[in-house]
Amino acid sequence: MFRPTLDTLKDNSSFTSKQLQDTSRACVLKIFMMIALFPIRPRRGLLLLFVISAFCFIAIIAVWFGMNSDSEYIHPILTQIIPAGHCTCESSTIFQCSTCLTCYERGPQADASTSWSFEYTRDGRNEALSHDQCKAAFPGLFEDIARGGKFWSSYGRLSSIQLDAITIQYGMARAFIAGGQLYVVKARPKSEDHRRKILGTLSSIHRALAADQNRASRRYFEFVFSVEDRVDDVTNSEWPVWVFSRTPAEEGVWLMPDFSFWAWDNPNNYIGPYDQVVQRIEQMDIPWAEKMPKLVWRGKPSFAPKLRRALMEAARDQSWGDIKQVDWDTGFNVLRMEDHCHYMFIAHVEGRFGFFSLSYTEI
Repeated sequence: MFRPTLDTLKDNSSFTSKQLQDTSRACVLKIFMMIALFPIRPRRGLLLLFVISAFCFIAIIAVWFGMNSDSEYIHPILTQIIPAGHCTCESSTIFQCSTCLTCYERGPQADASTSWSFEYTRDGRNEALSHDQCKAAFPGLFEDIARGGKFWSSYGRLSSIQLDAITIQYGMARAFIAGGQLYVVKARPKSEDHRRKILGTLSSIHRALAADQNRASRRYFEFVFSVEDRVDDVTNSEWPVWVFSRTPAEEGVWLMPDFSFWAWDNPNNYIGPYDQVVQRIEQMDIPWAEKMPKLVWRGKPSFAPKLRRALMEAARDQSWGDIKQVDWDTGFNVLRMEDHCHYMFIAHVEGRFGFFSLSYTEI
């Protein structure tokens, strides 16, 4: 029987596609048979398997160590091989705060905006500002609420059926407001950190209700929120969950103020409520010329290790840098928020996704 080879295919163009497939299949099978019959002694085969397994094990341990270690120094090779994770190190976004991105909330300005203006010394700690005063003082404040409302309006009104379909994962809570009172349906903290953040969020909502003169007439509504950094840590953007941060593609969720406006109470390092931090910074009032001409940063390298360790390596032994890792358990290298004001430059190298520290850094 005629068995064409690869060489004869060059000179014979009359083969059918089936003959060509049979020839290719025969060549591939022959190659695999040659590999299978390659003379490898059993001991050498076991040794090769052991070496490969040991190499893979060491590589896995090295990557795990590089991603989870909070030590001041790890070898630069580990810094290069650890994955970037959630960091988008090669992209950036510039926000123009004076204008909105899509301007969902439109309409004429309220009368309060023409007869009243925001004064920080007078109104900075006044939680009882009206809706119109808040719009006049902080244009775009309700932008994401209007955006989320428009998104869900296109799918019909929300109902308790959709809320019931949301699985309350660790770091989530469900509550409702009726008659101006806040009621908690379910809270699921996994750790003390979760518990403090959930309590801080609920306390902020309660304070807002207490400052609302018309709270008794507010309609009943129920909601679910998460205190995790990312939406996909606990749920997906198909559900109407209140969150601290979202990506542009996660249109189904609503942004809400984070827990730090009530209290950022780390068990081993008291940071305090946002307004208290602002007050302590105002009392320092250090002129720019008296600040140290250095770049300062404090944090845990294990959060976004590739990005943060790159910063640590770039500033190592440099006179312009004061970049150090912290140990929250012992307080090692911890720098109070107000003490950052002694420096001219502050590096913001965020962790997984949330930007809670950014509000403090911008003070």
